Amino acid sequence: MGAILTLTIAIAFLSRWILITTLTGALKERGIAISHDIAEKSKEYLLKHDSATLSNLIVTEAKLSNRKEIIAYIIILDATDKIVCHTFSQQSFNLEYLLYLITVGKNLRTRTIKHDNEFIFDVTSPIHHEASQLGVVHLGLKQEHINVIITQIEFILIGFILISCLIIFFISRWFARYFDQSILQVEKQEQLVRGNKINA
Repeated sequence: MGAILTLTIAIAFLSRWILITTLTGALKERGIAISHDIAEKSKEYLLKHDSATLSNLIVTEAKLSNRKEIIAYIIILDATDKIVCHTFSQQSFNLEYLLYLITVGKNLRTRTIKHDNEFIFDVTSPIHHEASQLGVVHLGLKQEHINVIITQIEFILIGFILISCLIIFFISRWFARYFDQSILQVEKQEQLVRGNKINA
């Protein structure tokens, strides 16, 4: 039973690691697709220097479908790394620090940053027009979204392990009783046979 329990726990931890890796990869791929789509839509407004329409665009994009659950921010920078617009409802005192974080190593397509005690996947997509780069889209994805899913799955896995242990425990007890009864019956039969031989 101990070996089966150990194997079950090992499988649970392995499943958790696979889930984290898979979900993280899927979230980043989705983020890349969203940021690329926003970059394509932003091109026209950046050329016209229409920051108001651009701001409305990214706010709308952030609220589409279930994106609100996974998107921490959308920031559009111009070619000089100045903020054109963002999705923060009010000016955050950490906005400058966030800008510093996302522009350090800006050639990276995705990276993990920590902002306001929250881990975020920052995904970038350049905004190109012909041969020139007009700016870049920075899309922040909440790592907490993955943690919530993992926590829910962990509860399921823990429940599965507990149920498995209970099933194994009761099956083991049943087999133990069955074998004990079988052994007792064999011993009684042997005693009867021996008794008959003595009487004979």
